[in-house]
Amino acid sequence: METKKIFVLGNGFDLAHYLPTAYIHFMEAMQVVENSHTSSELGFDDLFKSRLDNEDWFLFRTKELYKTDELILPVEVVDDLREKLKNNGWFQHFKRHLSDVDTWIDFETEIERVLNSISIILQVQFQGNEINKEEHGSFRAILRQRIIQNPNLLDFNKDFFNQFGIHAKYYQQIFKNFKIFTTHYTIFDSTLKTENQCYVTSKNDYEKVEASVRNFYTTFGKPIGRSIEKQEFNEIIDKSFLKHFSYDYIGFNESNIFKVLSKELKEFSEIFSDYISKFINNFIPIKPFLPFGGISDKVEMVFTFNYSNSFQRFYASHQNKSDITRHLHGDAEKRNIVFGISDLDESLKKYKIFEFVKTYQKIINNTDFQFLDEKELEIKKLYDFATHNRLLTRGIKYVEPFKYEIIIWGHSLDVSDKEYIQEIFSLKDKGREHETFLKVYYHQTPHSSLANLMNIMGKDIIQKWVKNKWLKFEETPDIYQIYQVHYKDKDA
Repeated sequence: METKKIFVLGNGFDLAHYLPTAYIHFMEAMQVVENSHTSSELGFDDLFKSRLDNEDWFLFRTKELYKTDELILPVEVVDDLREKLKNNGWFQHFKRHLSDVDTWIDFETEIERVLNSISIILQVQFQGNEINKEEHGSFRAILRQRIIQNPNLLDFNKDFFNQFGIHAKYYQQIFKNFKIFTTHYTIFDSTLKTENQCYVTSKNDYEKVEASVRNFYTTFGKPIGRSIEKQEFNEIIDKSFLKHFSYDYIGFNESNIFKVLSKELKEFSEIFSDYISKFINNFIPIKPFLPFGGISDKVEMVFTFNYSNSFQRFYASHQNKSDITRHLHGDAEKRNIVFGISDLDESLKKYKIFEFVKTYQKIINNTDFQFLDEKELEIKKLYDFATHNRLLTRGIKYVEPFKYEIIIWGHSLDVSDKEYIQEIFSLKDKGREHETFLKVYYHQTPHSSLANLMNIMGKDIIQKWVKNKWLKFEETPDIYQIYQVHYKDKDA
């Protein structure tokens, strides 16, 4: 009986090939880009200097397997990424959470946490325009009042959030990262300290306004003894993010706030697409990778949740078909990647913010491919004998039975992708003319993979599959070891 192999790949596949595609790899590399001060290209050693200095074994192996000296982010790419990173609210948020966000699943969880936190603040109702009530009568209070006389601005502070029993610092940082909060300055003559001599400016325009004020206090290019002072105000909100009734502001404008978060998540996904397409997809092995675990045999199809093209680049030459890979969550080269959460909590559904949901994005980005497509993979129904004879009389050829071996490599089997997992197990439904076997490659221990499958399918089904030898777990092949042994023997 013929065996057809299907690979289902997750990020663990790329990591098994020592490609720096882990969440922490991406974030640390992007922080290097953000902190680069001059227009210059950045290479592999530049992006991962900190880890290499600390003798990171993973990246040392990367350098042994790939031509890392040839990996360069050109100046124009670095400059473009730096600007995007500095202005992206999601990146600014996540770089402050490196200690508690470790994996891409944690990343999705944190997106969900931010959205749920926003939904809490949206329930807050406040009265009037007296948002900030401190410092009345002081000169700073007068300056603050001067700022919020602007018809588009309103002032907040931590006391506003604290009165509702929520964590002020967390919300203040979120609002700041997504520029819902802005920074404004007052520039004034510190000698006179009068409201009339006060100029208001945004953070972006500060240098221009300051230069204009200093020029005003000069005679024939020489200072006339005036001292310029500035005051900074950080919790200034654009009123487009507020709801109003009559002349009072009564709450937050959820639509405009979620629009900003959605737009910047899209921009964050584009940053990650650049990282994959302009960096990861340019890793060239020093010597070709060897076929393993059935890759040397006929592979019917490869379904990948990764955004990279590593399987095609490393193993396409071993296949008799060139176009066998389907990117279920998009392809970085096509800039259509899916970046979001599995579903909305009940508290969020009323806002209809489905643009954060991966299923919605797959449809929009045209990556909603049929998984285990019956027509494409020739998965057919088993006809009973009488039906079979009728088909023969009509000249319809009988299809010989075959086996499918589905190999899952590097996928977490998390509940966020349960529909794909359920579809795999559905191939054992009564009436199929083929046999289905499932192999799961695990890293270190099979515990988490087994637990996740039981959570999705139920322990009885998983137990039945294991007892019947339809499901087995194997440790992930050590690509580095295979590579080293083969080429050592060959060189000898």
